[in-house]
Amino acid sequence: MALTLAILKERDLVYEKTEHWNAFAKCRNDFLGFIDIVVLMGKYHVGIQVTTQANRSARIKKITTDKKIRPKVTKWLERGDRIEVWGWHKIMRRRTDGKRGKVGVWQAKIAKITLADMMHE
Repeated sequence: MALTLAILKERDLVYEKTEHWNAFAKCRNDFLGFIDIVVLMGKYHVGIQVTTQANRSARIKKITTDKKIRPKVTKWLERGDRIEVWGWHKIMRRRTDGKRGKVGVWQAKIAKITLADMMHE
C-alpha cells in the first residue's frame, strides 16, 4: 500500500486511502468491497486494489465474479470510472553503485478491469 501511495503522491494526484481496519470484526474493509484507494482523475475516478503479484489474479477473480461485489463493480464502470489492480513484486537488478551483487527493486504490474471483463462469469 505504501509504495502505491508514494507513486500517487509523486505524480501529484488527488487520492484517498479508503481501506480501513474494522476492530470489531478484526478484518480490513475496502470501499465497496474492492477499492483500497480512490484517485480523482478529472472526469472520472480510479479505484485501485493493492495486492501482491501472487494474489493479483485472485483479486481480479473476486472483483469480476463475487456476487456481492459484481453489481457495485458494474455500476462503477458504467458511470465511466475505472478499476485497476496493482500487484507488487520484488525483482532483482544489478547494482548501479559499482558494488558487486544485486539489489531488490519493487515493481507493480497493473491490470485494468473493464466492462468487457464483467461480461464473463
